[in-house]
Amino acid sequence: MKRIKILVGSYGSGKSELCVNMAMGYRKEDKPVVLVDLDVINPYYGSSNMKEQLEKAGVRVVVPPLFRTGVDLPALGPEVMSAFAHREEEAIFDVGGDATGATVLGRYKPFFEKEGYEMLFIMNLFRPDTTNERDALALMDTIEAKSRMRITGIINNTHLAQMTTVEQVVEGQKLAEACAKARGIAVEAIAAKPDIAEKLPDAWRDLVWTLDLALHPKARYGF
Repeated sequence: MKRIKILVGSYGSGKSELCVNMAMGYRKEDKPVVLVDLDVINPYYGSSNMKEQLEKAGVRVVVPPLFRTGVDLPALGPEVMSAFAHREEEAIFDVGGDATGATVLGRYKPFFEKEGYEMLFIMNLFRPDTTNERDALALMDTIEAKSRMRITGIINNTHLAQMTTVEQVVEGQKLAEACAKARGIAVEAIAAKPDIAEKLPDAWRDLVWTLDLALHPKARYGF
């Protein structure tokens, strides 16, 4: 596994919640970790909104200052570059949805390629851009084209907030597996809240990632 994880996907797919959960998971293992918030699409729901709680847990949170002042594309400043330089840290990048977010990501392409990375596509069957295989693959193509980087895996994060059912997550997994097969990559995880996770098929047990949704209360509909 690569130390650098990049989470991409459709707006509202749940990238930020997964980033927060991933960072907290590393801290529970006593690993040093940095979370870089590159979400210029919807900063209100970005992972940096959990900055205080994350830092109390020992997570280093990086937010390029221009991201919160209405400037779309920040300079390649030292804040983000520190995530590449500090090789002792696990590094998580929270990237904004659609082409604009991927364009921001592409500004750092040479550094990602030098260090190595995993770019994980977060898939929610109930987001408009990922309701079927054709549209989901088209979005993946767009993200890769704009970032000039390759998606290496998929995380099934299918949900309808508190109305989520096991059957819905199963349907989302079918879509994720179809897209993964088409791209020659793997479904790396199935993310679900605890009451759903415990009811998923035993055959998926090694893939199930149980989320702590209390970590990101602002993400009421996009966990």
